[in-house]
Amino acid sequence: MYDIIIVGAGPAGSTLAHKLAVLGFSVLIIEKQAWPRFKPCAGGITKRCYNRIATDISKVVEDTTYSMVLTLHHRIGAEITATSPLIYQVDRKKFDAVLSDIAVKSGAEFHVREKFLDFEHHEGYISVKTEKDSYMCRVLVGADGVNSTVARKAGFTKFKVGTALEAEVRPKSHTIEDLKGKIHIDFGTIKAGYGWNFPKKDSLSIGVGTFRNMAKDIRDSLHHMLDSEEINNNDEVHVYGHPLAFPHGEKRRYNKGNILLVGDAAGLADPFTGEGIYYAVWSASIASEVISGWFNGKGNLDAYTKRINKEIRPEIRSAYELSVFCYHFFPFVMLNLKNFPVIFSYFADVITGHDDFRYWQVKVPSCMFGIRKPQSKVDIKYIK
Repeated sequence: MYDIIIVGAGPAGSTLAHKLAVLGFSVLIIEKQAWPRFKPCAGGITKRCYNRIATDISKVVEDTTYSMVLTLHHRIGAEITATSPLIYQVDRKKFDAVLSDIAVKSGAEFHVREKFLDFEHHEGYISVKTEKDSYMCRVLVGADGVNSTVARKAGFTKFKVGTALEAEVRPKSHTIEDLKGKIHIDFGTIKAGYGWNFPKKDSLSIGVGTFRNMAKDIRDSLHHMLDSEEINNNDEVHVYGHPLAFPHGEKRRYNKGNILLVGDAAGLADPFTGEGIYYAVWSASIASEVISGWFNGKGNLDAYTKRINKEIRPEIRSAYELSVFCYHFFPFVMLNLKNFPVIFSYFADVITGHDDFRYWQVKVPSCMFGIRKPQSKVDIKYIK
């Protein structure tokens, strides 16, 4: 019998497995895909997320972002350049492999190409059935993404889901060297979302994401984004779609007895930026503390839900409120950004972990009128 079985080997699952294995618990990770696998994702690790990751990932960082170009309909906007890194660009295949390798080296057992099917409660343990075998554990954790099978089988409440369409581009017609150190985000490419261009070592991640569940015009929006980034028929382009967790930040359960959900499976993502890895790592850290405490007779597993609702949910709720405001009134937002550039410094503080989105309704005006002074120093160049 295992102490903990984790379904899903992404950042949440591998982080949790590593933390628990280091403490001496017997851990099994079950992953349905071959590993490492391609993962459609912009691949931007914010500085605040980088600081939470328990291992050194510098070897898989393909570019470091100091500048962000923010535009509205690819026209007006601003280029914000910070004195320290804002985002680290990674290939998710390599990044996820680093995290899972650390988990295995710490003592976790790792089964790949093994699909989780179902579970059943018994007195004192859970039996877990996969397409290959059956196992027993004391705690079952769903780390299997937005469309989590563990969450569905356990009857957890569903959360709102958005849609993303991404092109992995290997340019043939021009070089990407001039794009290094910089990302482009456009807020007019698609409704209730944005388009992006994140450079990697020898490729570009160009995509569009919307927090509407089904965007009928999402392919047209992606083509528009590709055209705006001067991608043509001579470039190698592969397109992938994937769902986005879009939580509203309402109180909900993240465990049912000894079944827990972490990361995207729990619907923990930033509803303003779409960032998910930060909350995957954060929720995994909380889960490891609660689970280890439970095994050692300190508290119960319901503490996990209480801590997520207390520590993570308020920030997600604030980010949701900010997203609703910005995506409905973006021309007004851009005007205020131009008149009060200090707002960019506040946003940089959030990305780097010096601040967060909680109480942004108070923090932003406080920055605008000099009451609050952000830590981040940025240079701003406006685009007409």
